[in-house]
Amino acid sequence: MNMWKVLLLLSSLMMCTSIKVQAATNATPVIQSARNYNCRQVSSAKYQLWSQPPDTNENNEAKPLTKTKKLKHKLVQLDKVAVVNGTKYFEISRRGHNYGWLNK
Repeated sequence: MNMWKVLLLLSSLMMCTSIKVQAATNATPVIQSARNYNCRQVSSAKYQLWSQPPDTNENNEAKPLTKTKKLKHKLVQLDKVAVVNGTKYFEISRRGHNYGWLNK
């Protein structure tokens, strides 16, 4: 029984490290579901929302949308998470409206 737990732990660690290596070598965002994260409260009105997570390649298509002024001190749902060079970006929504990507 303990051997299966060890194997399961090792396989999950290998999956996590392969995702980080892939993100570092391709320099493109690795986008996954954010179902394992809880909702968050936006703490500042000065955060920038983006149309997509930034890409470190030359053809960066991420465009700034707006600041989080209307979302300050409100709970938002985390829909997706993207990892770009070790930085996490969250796609946020509230009451069915998608607002964009945030990295705070």
